[in-house]
Amino acid sequence: MAGMVRRLMEEWQTVHGKVSKSPRVVRPQRWSTLDEGWVKVNVDGARSNGGDKVVVGVVFRNNVRAFIGGACYYYPTGDDPEKMELQACKRAVELAEKFNIPSLHIEMDCKEVVRKLQSEEADLSVLGPMIKEVKNMLATRERWKVTWARRMVNGAAHGLAKEGVPNNLSKVWVHVPPDCILHTISAEIPDFHE
Repeated sequence: MAGMVRRLMEEWQTVHGKVSKSPRVVRPQRWSTLDEGWVKVNVDGARSNGGDKVVVGVVFRNNVRAFIGGACYYYPTGDDPEKMELQACKRAVELAEKFNIPSLHIEMDCKEVVRKLQSEEADLSVLGPMIKEVKNMLATRERWKVTWARRMVNGAAHGLAKEGVPNNLSKVWVHVPPDCILHTISAEIPDFHE
């Protein structure tokens, strides 16, 4: 079937003199492993349909992808997605302190916040003071880094945030993930289903 479709497309291109663009193949991104001693925290936020409520989710996993802890935090208002992501970062660093995590890797799906946190220059935007605050908090860790990942890699953090929206939920889980993200967490553990 695929061969027939390809031949028909080639014939169409020959007749019309146009070359179609090859479809861009996007390789699925998976949760990347860490070096020994690092802990990764995925952060994300979710808003209510009316946009009047925001919940941020954070999920901590070690270098073998085992769940260390997670949390969701309710905020009664949230009009700025970047601010929401920064709130998630703040909560992640606060929990890293409580969990005694010296080497923290924050991963999120907001490129602009990642860029701002990685930049050594002062941020002069409205979010500048919050960026500075998060950077100062990160500086309390022995090692830290912030990276971007596609939304599909952030599924567990997004799942926690979505779970909290209808219930105005603020809660912390330690060592045992909540049911709402159990499938996402287990699917990312190598050989879990074999």
